[in-house]
Amino acid sequence: MEAPSDDERLGALLVAGGILTEQALQGALDARVSRGQGLTRILMEDNLVTESDLVATLAAMAMRFPARVAWLA
Repeated sequence: MEAPSDDERLGALLVAGGILTEQALQGALDARVSRGQGLTRILMEDNLVTESDLVATLAAMAMRFPARVAWLA
């Protein structure tokens, strides 16, 4: 079984926090390929999350998965 990607982990935390619906997450994940953009950019450009929601969730993600979010530094 393949481990979830960082985008999938971030999306799961946003859904668990009630910030994003599962349907909106799946649409944003699918759009990564067609738009050639990262998940965070899509979420922000499509007004699916606020910057403060995203920052708070990324901080929580860094606390839960420190080795997986080294790209934040």
